[in-house]
Amino acid sequence: MIEEIHLGKLLLSTLIKSYRLNARGTERYALGLMSKLISSHFKREKFQGKNGFYPPRFTTINPTDQCQLDCKGCSTRSERLTHQEGFPYETLNELIKNLDDMGVIGNALLGGEPLVESSKKIVLPLIENNPDKYFAIVTNAIGLDDRCVKTTLANWNVFWYLSLNGMKEKSEKVRGEGSFSYTERAMKLLASNRIPFGASVVVSKNNWGEVSSKEFLGFLADNGAVNAAFLQMAPIDEYCAHESLSIEERGRFSERLKKTLKEGRITGINYAEEVKTFGCSAGKRHYYITSKGEVMLCNLMSASLGNIKNDSFENIISSGFARDYRTLSASYPPSCLASGAPGKIRELAVKHGLKIVGKELEFMAGLQ
Repeated sequence: MIEEIHLGKLLLSTLIKSYRLNARGTERYALGLMSKLISSHFKREKFQGKNGFYPPRFTTINPTDQCQLDCKGCSTRSERLTHQEGFPYETLNELIKNLDDMGVIGNALLGGEPLVESSKKIVLPLIENNPDKYFAIVTNAIGLDDRCVKTTLANWNVFWYLSLNGMKEKSEKVRGEGSFSYTERAMKLLASNRIPFGASVVVSKNNWGEVSSKEFLGFLADNGAVNAAFLQMAPIDEYCAHESLSIEERGRFSERLKKTLKEGRITGINYAEEVKTFGCSAGKRHYYITSKGEVMLCNLMSASLGNIKNDSFENIISSGFARDYRTLSASYPPSCLASGAPGKIRELAVKHGLKIVGKELEFMAGLQ
């Protein structure tokens, strides 16, 4: 309940900022979301009564593994190295409906890049044909265009997160030359149409001071952003291990960000602090689904619980592995289990015969 109150306050603060930008649009979004929260409550209670545990609050889905960029440290880069076509519209639409029936409140569409042209042809109709479902879309902004604006203004069931790693110099050091201009163009497009949006910021040794600064958050607010999500880089490979924050740096970043956010120009969520306070959401309040249909605890835990092309999501998260993982997670203090107990998770995956779909767990286990 404490976590729900905390998230409710954050949502309300973000909606207030959005209201100042577009009152009518925010009212539509907020009223629809309130209806969704109420209906989801009863669905979730029904699911819990049947299965003995609650379904996730939200899922992260990769509609494609394609991307125009090749960012250093990308947590989904390994998926693109074994490229396959992403979800057909029918499969993704059916998945969204099934998740809604279980009581899942919303879905984040990640990637790859959800707005590459082949994926955009699926993602935009998905938003349009599911006006009672809620989506957060994380994008590199290259494909964010007038069609996306039109879909947003017609439905008000999507919130855009623009990915960046700081101001131009630091962001392009990771994302490639010219990438920052796409972000700036998308900011202007959304702001000129009075569409509230957020920023998705990956935090590393290279940029933690800048992205927690008054200047950076001011830049976001001045350009129309109402919220920023900060995700600290995880040590999933050699590059990321070198760029991941030390314990001391994490503390300094969190304190500086907290102080800057208190100025109130923009709301923000620091996921590392959320995990420290409320525990890891992976495999409980959240699941991750790759562009190949593999269901994982999160994008860092590279073991597939099953594939939604072969089995229902409900069956997959009711498996013996999922049950044992929930027990394992409850035995640890609030922390990221992917980096805190990768060996234990891998042992559990092997015990249950899970398919290992990446090297992240093995690499992180080797660091301990």
